[in-house]
Amino acid sequence: MQTTSSDQNKNAYESLSPLAEIHTDLLGFAFHPAWIYLLFYGSGALGDVLGHGENTHDLAYFLSMAPLILATLFGVIATKRFMTLATSMPLVIGAPLATALGTLFYVANAVSPASSYLPLAGILTGFGSALVAARWAALFGRFSARAVVANLPLLLFLQVALCLSISYLSIQLQVALLVALPLAGGSLLWWSERRASTGIIGSRESHPAPSAASVSRSIALFLAFVFLVGFVSALLGAFGRVDDRFDYGAWLDIAITLLVLLFVGQALFLTTRSSFVWLFVMPTSALLLVLLPQMRLSSDFLADVVYPIGAIVFELLLLFASTLLARMQHASPARMYMAGRFVYALSDVIGSLVGAAALGHWDAMAIAHGATIVLMSTVGLLFTAALIFALVNGAPLFIRLQGEGIPTDNAETQGPPTAPGAPDNSAPLPLTPHEAIVARCQELGEQFSLSDREREVLVLIAEGRSSARIQEDLSIAAGTVNYHTRNIYAKLGVHSRQEIIDMTLRPSDAGISGVDN
Repeated sequence: MQTTSSDQNKNAYESLSPLAEIHTDLLGFAFHPAWIYLLFYGSGALGDVLGHGENTHDLAYFLSMAPLILATLFGVIATKRFMTLATSMPLVIGAPLATALGTLFYVANAVSPASSYLPLAGILTGFGSALVAARWAALFGRFSARAVVANLPLLLFLQVALCLSISYLSIQLQVALLVALPLAGGSLLWWSERRASTGIIGSRESHPAPSAASVSRSIALFLAFVFLVGFVSALLGAFGRVDDRFDYGAWLDIAITLLVLLFVGQALFLTTRSSFVWLFVMPTSALLLVLLPQMRLSSDFLADVVYPIGAIVFELLLLFASTLLARMQHASPARMYMAGRFVYALSDVIGSLVGAAALGHWDAMAIAHGATIVLMSTVGLLFTAALIFALVNGAPLFIRLQGEGIPTDNAETQGPPTAPGAPDNSAPLPLTPHEAIVARCQELGEQFSLSDREREVLVLIAEGRSSARIQEDLSIAAGTVNYHTRNIYAKLGVHSRQEIIDMTLRPSDAGISGVDN
């Protein structure tokens, strides 16, 4: 009896252990938010040196935010051009170096102030971090949504642990770590991108593309929520600097983090329980163990620990949410993330300015209470919406996550044994259309000796992606896409994209189940 591709696919996934679901490529992102935390939010000896909370620190923050806002705006308007620049070798090397150099200028200004240090620090860190973060978003977009969800708790733990590690280092080591983080993050990103270029690591959803109106509505709601979070957090953060009664922003960060963890935990529990312990229970337990000593070491746990860590945790959640939303809406992950990052940075600046003005001229107490009402109402609506969504649409969503590569091992969902002669419900599930296309393209790649990159391009052509979209998805130049496309045409003996689509939809001699003819 001949083994089908579906059987091979299922057996391959069943042989994976829960630890095999951990992707070191994604975990390297923890270095980027940790650098943001140390530079702009960290307390302790390093915070005393850098002058956190003083006017010079605020000026450096705004000088860094201005080029970040400009860079992300350019990335939203001209995503292909921006990503081509970001992934060019000079900027692959130069962006982390520029970020580290800007950090050095920031430290130098704290030690021996000079008029040119702060502008240079802001420009270099702003543009450098924007380029690096966009590349991380593109990398996240190449992984399946299942992989992104599964690795979020561990990534969250690593990020927080890295931020809190400075409490146990000398000031010299803290400064060295601050400068080294951009270089380490850039190196890991380059390594991850190199790994990604050697094969198809992602999985693109096979569900139908939503309508243009639905996409616009979803993106508008997403950006509105990001703006609300950024504005209210910055507003209350400005008030919290002068009065501890306004530390409500910390509660917003706690609520959002718990909401996302609730979603992730439920998704992992419903799709694969063996992974639930390793990928959710253990990282979240370790996260609590890391935070518990800080409750005793800090005089004001909410203001000194939760609020600053919450600010950079939202950087991770923003990448997480924008990547998943982009996949659901068949949009560009890099563009979606840069749009969210642009709105978040803009709202943060506006909220800080409004908060500073309110403290000097308006009734800060009334504004803080009003913002708190909006804050708590938003959180309540989010929790309500999440519960309704889980009850009404939860199963299809989690089945979709399961279909991206990891079969369920939940015995309760498998049903009782089938009676003799009855349909075998435990038989391997048919491949999704995307999985069938990937399998067929791999077969064609072996048959016609296609390179790894040509196989990636072949899959995207077979899925109907335009040359511009392939350029963006793979972060390669337009000429490179045309070069690989010509090679694919020559090797397969075809003359059009439609011929490629027809060839991939046509089952092989061995047969591919699940292909919609």
